[in-house]
Formats: sequence, C-alpha cells, structure tokens
Amino acid sequence: CANGRCLAACAGECPAGLRCVDFGTGAWCTPLPLAEGAACESVTACAAGLMCTAGRCLPDCEAGCPATTLCAAEACHPRCASAADCRPGRVCAVFDDKGPHCVERGPGALGEPCLIGADCASGACFEGQCRALCQNECPAGARCVALGTTAVCLASGPAEAGAVCAQGDECASGLCLGRRCADPCPEGDACPAGTACRDRLGARRCVGICRLDGPQCSANEACALSPEALEGECQPAAGEVVGLACAADAECAAPAVACLEGADGRRCRAPCALYDGACPDGQACAPLEPDAPVGACVPAGPGAPLAPCAQGADCASGWCVASYLDGRCGRPCASDAHCPSGRCVDLARDPAAPLWVCAPLCADDADCAPPLRCRRDLEGRGACY
Repeated sequence: CANGRCLAACAGECPAGLRCVDFGTGAWCTPLPLAEGAACESVTACAAGLMCTAGRCLPDCEAGCPATTLCAAEACHPRCASAADCRPGRVCAVFDDKGPHCVERGPGALGEPCLIGADCASGACFEGQCRALCQNECPAGARCVALGTTAVCLASGPAEAGAVCAQGDECASGLCLGRRCADPCPEGDACPAGTACRDRLGARRCVGICRLDGPQCSANEACALSPEALEGECQPAAGEVVGLACAADAECAAPAVACLEGADGRRCRAPCALYDGACPDGQACAPLEPDAPVGACVPAGPGAPLAPCAQGADCASGWCVASYLDGRCGRPCASDAHCPSGRCVDLARDPAAPLWVCAPLCADDADCAPPLRCRRDLEGRGACY
C-alpha cells in the first residue's frame, strides 16, 4: 500500500498507465508520473520539476517561473487579469502581495481562514482570510482596495493614515502596513509624519516607517532594520533581545540587527548609524556590510586606526580589516569629516571596489609604523596606510 493505493507486485511489465519500480524490498506497479496540469493527490504523483498544488501538477519555483506565470505557494501559476484568462474551473486569484494568477477554485467562504487564493471560492486570500473581489461596491463597513491589477473588499475602521494599527480593519484605508494605517500616496508623495511613500501591494502607499536618526516606533514596538538602509518598519517588540547570546542573525529579532562576535562572545547587537551613530560607553559602531549605512554596536578594544589586529575586539572601532596587511584596525568613513585626527582613504585603491577607512596624518614615512607608509593625495596631504 502506498499513498492510499494498493500496488501489485511486478516482474517488469505492468498495465497501461503503470510502471514497474524496484523499491529494494520488491518491485511494484506504480502510477506513471503525472504531466503538467494533471489532477493529483500526493506530492510524489507529479513528474520531475512539478509539484502537486491545489490538486494539480504545476511547475515548481526552484528553476524560476516563465514570464507568463508567477510563483505562489511554491508553484508557478499562470498570470491573469480576469477569470476569462483561466481554464474552466479556475479563478483569477489574489494572494496578498502576489499578482493575480489562475488557481483551482477552493471551498472557503468569505471570512474563512486561508493560506492561498486556491483555498477560497472567490480566489482572493488576503491577511489569512477569504475576501470578496470587487470593482467599486463593497458591503457597509468595508471598502474596495486595489491590490496590484485587482481589488478586494476589506473591512475598514476610523483610523487615518499614519495611525498605529495591529490589523487592517482598524484603518479607514483597510490596510495596516508597517504597524501604521496605509493610504494611497497623495500628489507629490507628501505622506503624513511618521510615514513615507513606498511601493506596497501593487501601488504607491503611505506606510509607517522608523529611522535610526528620525521617527521612532511607539511603545511595545521595535524598528526592524537591514544593513542597507537607516529606515525600517515598526513591528511588535520581541523583548530584551540586544545582548543575548546567539549563534546566527536569525536569532536576533528587532531591535537587534545582527549576531556578531565581540570580546563578550557572539551576541545580538543593537543597530547604529555607521559614521555618526551613538553606541553605549565602551562600544563602537562597526560595519555590517561594505558601503552599508547601518552598523552594529560592539565592544570597543584598544587598537587605534590601522593598528595590527586579529579580530574586531582588538580595535577601538570594533572592526578589524583582515584583508589589509594581515589585519589592521579600520574606522569606517565616507569623508574626512568622519576622521577627527586623520584622513579618509581608500585602502583598496580601487574605484570599482573601494574600502574607505580613517588613516593617521603624517608628514613623512618616519611618522608611520612600518610597514605603513606616508602616502599623499593630490593636495599634498599625507596619511599612513
């Protein structure tokens, strides 16, 4: 018995539609792999490169989806503008921020829980509930909200754009994004304070933001940041995360930004604005990625800029540039203004992939600890590197 079916033993030949497969403990007549679009009941029923999704064998997303399809629920689904673009029995569905795509019509009634559009008779699943597709009209207490090339009815409340929210039915717009009520961006992208105009769910919308150097989150929230931007979105706080021991970045929820090694071991670190961000006493703002504006606060060591180092804990900057002269302390910079007693120089001397750090000032080589040399810029200013 396999996948709920009784299989017959075989010695090489099987009836049509079956093939003889040796499982090591015996050979059995098993169904041939199903082709794309065929009805299926189990994950093993479909041919290689296909997966059983919503009762049909569909291409999986691992190899990339063709331009006429999109990836939703791990399978490639045909794109559509309306049900007329889908084969009979299918509906043009919406799944949160995915574009509309053809799926099997599901049993879920409006308001019932769903994971994908295929779970719903309407074909529209948004924020875990089956929704009604709409053009303009919705029941009292709801509004028609555009999501890409289609729209669904979303319950709405009194809160205006920028107000703190936990779910969309608290907002007049029906959308809660980044823990703030989100409205379509007004002319000139002039969003209310604490929000910014961003591409979300197929349209330009005012979404709640937070910054290391600007608007902050409300109580019981934390600003989720990435190394690439000083700006993030508010999310529920995970408690006292900064300073906890960790093994990987995934263990460090906001407001922590990374799991980094320091003199106190690997711990979840607080974010900082790389060039001028403040860290607690005894800590320094170390870079997370090349040219990224967000760093992390780590324990500061004794080493001055370009002093020998083996790890970040050896450096006052918290950053050891292992690729330069077998390891040198680097203080990140974008201009001389970030170097109180030095110059901002490119250690790599490569315009295509620069490595900007602060270097001590010098008049000649005698001012530099070997093997550093006093190198001058076009204006004749010297720096040891």
